[in-house]
Amino acid sequence: MATKKQVTNESSVEIAERTVRELQAKHDRVSAARAEDDREMGRVSLAAHSGDAEASKRLDTVVERMLRRDLEQKSITSAIMVAQQRVAEAKADAAAAEQRRVALELRELAKVMHAAAKKCDAGLAMLTEGAKEMRDAIALTNARGLGNPSAT
Repeated sequence: MATKKQVTNESSVEIAERTVRELQAKHDRVSAARAEDDREMGRVSLAAHSGDAEASKRLDTVVERMLRRDLEQKSITSAIMVAQQRVAEAKADAAAAEQRRVALELRELAKVMHAAAKKCDAGLAMLTEGAKEMRDAIALTNARGLGNPSAT
């Protein structure tokens, strides 16, 4: 199995997925070897059970190897399950990190919008003040009859 060290900017999700792939490949290799053991056992069983001492030794060796491989397969299957859980956890962590990144970005944009809104408020206050001054000046002008000839 390849090293578990991070390889050139590999994310935790990629590392976890690579681990699952490597374990599945190992499981496939052990399964293929186990299938070969089954075939070998079939070839020597009759002779072993018919009194051939050499075939009996060979059968014992094959059976021991099969038992080891059965346990190894179970162990690898368990490891795959744990590794798949870690993939899910790594994906969840990555999604949460992305949500945090977006939230921080949105918070910065909210600060920019808040500052712009303050400028708009100040501008509107200035416009309102200017409009009131203009209305007052027009009212005084009208009161003197300048804008309204019938006022004189």
